[in-house]
Amino acid sequence: MTKVFHVGITAPSYSSEAITKSFKDVFGDVLYFDWQYHRFNFGTVMMQTIMLKEATNYAPDFIFLHMNHNSEALSLSNYEALSKIAPIITYSEDVRDDISWFEKISPFVKFSIFTNQEDRDKIKASAVYLPVSYNDLWYKKQQKTNTFYGDIVFLGKNYVDTNMNFPNSDQRKEMCIAMKKAFGAKFQAYGGGWEDGVGNPALNPQQAIECYNNAVIAVGHNNFTRRGYQSDRCLNAMGCGCATIMHHYEGLESHFPNMIGGSWTNIDGLIALCRTYLENTFMTNQLRKYQHETVLAEHTWFNRAQSIKQILEK
Repeated sequence: MTKVFHVGITAPSYSSEAITKSFKDVFGDVLYFDWQYHRFNFGTVMMQTIMLKEATNYAPDFIFLHMNHNSEALSLSNYEALSKIAPIITYSEDVRDDISWFEKISPFVKFSIFTNQEDRDKIKASAVYLPVSYNDLWYKKQQKTNTFYGDIVFLGKNYVDTNMNFPNSDQRKEMCIAMKKAFGAKFQAYGGGWEDGVGNPALNPQQAIECYNNAVIAVGHNNFTRRGYQSDRCLNAMGCGCATIMHHYEGLESHFPNMIGGSWTNIDGLIALCRTYLENTFMTNQLRKYQHETVLAEHTWFNRAQSIKQILEK
């Protein structure tokens, strides 16, 4: 049995629940520490103190830090102290331009896990690449309801003119405007920052699950163009059994090797694919079946936990 001290996230839009369960299934024993809860309720310094105390008392075989790019949450001295308790693995499913923090902490971690290959290559020896995963405990098939969210749906924020304007933000906005023009009310976007007539307010997780189960097609879009990287929302949609047209990225074919007509590279092509799937139920059902079976077989956190175990055993 391997003991894992899992420092994770529990938020309205994200839960580490699936990671914790998968670690228990693969490694055997897990102690979960919600760093965001402790930081919000007790402050950063007290959160750090409690984390170090719990890790010391638990005496894990390794520490899994799921803190994304929150460089201000733990200091370098915290990382050094934790590294003396057990080997550290850090994880971020997000992509950001500045990864200098991961370079600074590299002397204290066994390795950092990135969901894109460019960042893995920058950090080199102290980094590994694993494809993004999703919360399969939440995003799964359920009975359809009568709530209309749209035949074609996109879930994601509009970041244009914000302090988080990502490289592909303009393309995302152009995509949603074009899709709304092409399909009218059949297309609906959900997320913060959308203007009236283009998109709607963000959905909570329960609504998002209902949305993906009710819709015919989910559209994916990546804020960054990186090798091996895709938005986890595509996996969420597939987990719910929704036919998903992914934003193409380098490496997609290795993750979904037998998928035909499941990705887009330009907006006109996306519109054409959506028309095809709306008009051809057989093709839509074939795509949704393949994608759903593939994410359950290859892209759950159980799969990722097994990969981490293999890396540790090398």
